[in-house]
Amino acid sequence: MPILQYIDLQKGQMARKDQNYPIPVPACLIEIKPTRWSSTGGGQLGQTTVSLYLYLHCVTDTFDDAESESSVEILDSLDSLYEAVQGLHGEYFNPLSRVADAVVEYRDMTVCFRTDFETVLLQSIENLVEQTAPTPTPNFKFR
Repeated sequence: MPILQYIDLQKGQMARKDQNYPIPVPACLIEIKPTRWSSTGGGQLGQTTVSLYLYLHCVTDTFDDAESESSVEILDSLDSLYEAVQGLHGEYFNPLSRVADAVVEYRDMTVCFRTDFETVLLQSIENLVEQTAPTPTPNFKFR
């Protein structure tokens, strides 16, 4: 999305603005929710949700018809985020699929929208280093 001035992992930056450098808006913060892993013959599959927090300017005058233009721009930004991320996939994850979105908060002349995408992560065993100890060979003595 060309409009974004800042992209990072979600670390609570906006909640602790006084402890962080000023974060330019529009911004997108990415959070990977807890992953539920299951085993397969060749590795593991992880079902997870990736949440994108889109922070946009929201400083309109709602009494002079300025809200309609700004509101359309906000909705267009949400559509652009969906179009940029829906179906995105890689070597280690299946295509992202939007499952939910919501307004998170209005504050400090910004609005924050969260959009959740689900995916399956792929972790193959051959990419991991074997970290198990060798099995000892039994030494039987019979009388």
